[in-house]
Amino acid sequence: PMNNDTAWQNTCSAVSRNDPYCRGIIVSSTDTPQSDLSECFNKTAKYNLVKGFAVGPTVFGSTATEWFSGKINDTQAVDQMAENYADICELWDSARDIKGKTA
Repeated sequence: PMNNDTAWQNTCSAVSRNDPYCRGIIVSSTDTPQSDLSECFNKTAKYNLVKGFAVGPTVFGSTATEWFSGKINDTQAVDQMAENYADICELWDSARDIKGKTA
């Protein structure tokens, strides 16, 4: 995900100008560390167009590797993925509490 405020400003401006029917933007990642997601979420929180996230590989990537290699069992995998998802939701919720949102 982009961690550059100017890039997010430009993206939101371009979408607003060129697609009046767009209902939102989601942050997407491919196995991005939670610390990087937190930084990105904090940057995007002020943009009303940013509505959510799709970060599946961050939720299950390393867990799947451990599970496929037999290092963890089914229950541990489910618990680990649930914890990862809850942590990311908490990062999102904390970031969205930031005031001063713009278009």
